[in-house]
Amino acid sequence: MLPKRPVLGESGYIVGLIARFVFTGIFAVSALVFLIPGIRTFVELPGRVRLMRDLKERGIPTTATVTFVDRNYSTKVNGDYIYSIVEYEYEDHHGTHQSHRLPRILSDIVVRQQIQIGDTINIVYHPDKPEKSGWLELQKYIDEYFEKQKRG
Repeated sequence: MLPKRPVLGESGYIVGLIARFVFTGIFAVSALVFLIPGIRTFVELPGRVRLMRDLKERGIPTTATVTFVDRNYSTKVNGDYIYSIVEYEYEDHHGTHQSHRLPRILSDIVVRQQIQIGDTINIVYHPDKPEKSGWLELQKYIDEYFEKQKRG
């Protein structure tokens, strides 16, 4: 003979509702935590791609001075901080001083290229929006880095 299942009273029913509500809320908040950055990245990506294309095609080349180099302590992979922050300043064709921050440069590239404060790097900036710039040499360094990784 099977034991009788205890009958939940009104308080058990309320506890069940509260538990369902709490777990649903936790699930919804977790979903939003991952969904919002994903949507933001998806929406901003075409603009970034367009900017990089414009910089490659129409960018005005100049030199910039590195003003800040440090590890990006917000991202850790396998116990290592894999990104560095590089900031640089340059002067546009109007004579205005501009600055730019690159928050996610692979730390291995920064170390291997021996990027230090005061170094001069070659950049390009947008002719219509001089505050927008890019370090196009960086792609060459990234390609070299991954090529070495493939070879072992």
